[in-house]
Amino acid sequence: MYCSRMPLHTGGGINVADLYPGPTTPGEETYTAIRRVILEGTLRPGERIVEQQLAETLNVSRTPVREALLKLERENLVARVGRGMAVRRYSSDEVRDIYGLRAHLESFAARDRKS
Repeated sequence: MYCSRMPLHTGGGINVADLYPGPTTPGEETYTAIRRVILEGTLRPGERIVEQQLAETLNVSRTPVREALLKLERENLVARVGRGMAVRRYSSDEVRDIYGLRAHLESFAARDRKS
C-alpha cells in the first residue's frame, strides 16, 4: 500500500508533488485509507473496528492502525467503546447543529468576499 510520488514538473521548475504531497509513510497511508472507508460508508456508524482485521486488510502492522485510530478519534470520526473503537454515531441534533454552523460560516465568508 505504498504510495509512490511521481514527480510532476511544470515549465517553471516547480515540482507539483511538493506543493500537494500525498501520504508518504505507512502511518499516513493507513490513516488516509481508514478515514476514506469511514467517509465513504464502508465502515458504518456504530460499527466496531477490529485493529487486527484492519491491519491485515491494509497489509500493515497494528501500530499504524492504532496511530490512525487515535488521530481519527481526535477528529471525532471514531469513538472508544469499552476497550475498542467504533465509527462514531451522530445524533440528529448534532447533525442539525453542524449544518447550522456551516450555514453561518458560509454566509459570513460570502459577505467577507463582497468587501
